[in-house]
Amino acid sequence: AQQAPGGTVTLAYTVNAAADVEAEILNIAGRTISRLGSRPATAGAVQTLTWNGRNIQGSRVPPGRYMVRLTARTEDGQAASAVRTFQVTR
Repeated sequence: AQQAPGGTVTLAYTVNAAADVEAEILNIAGRTISRLGSRPATAGAVQTLTWNGRNIQGSRVPPGRYMVRLTARTEDGQAASAVRTFQVTR
């Protein structure tokens, strides 16, 4: 995860097989504060998502540590998840 000017955060990831990837932003307590939806990902290619730094209600989140949970699901029903922390600054 890398924060850009204006408060947006770019998240980069790869998957081992073609899959639909869903992303959620969590606060440090593990509560979902934003959902980035589901999008297709190609195996082996670096994919990026951008989070606008806002919660589900549209308010800008305060500086601090957050987590992103990525869940990949293949057409045949296999699923894998990964959680990583990142820092939001102002």
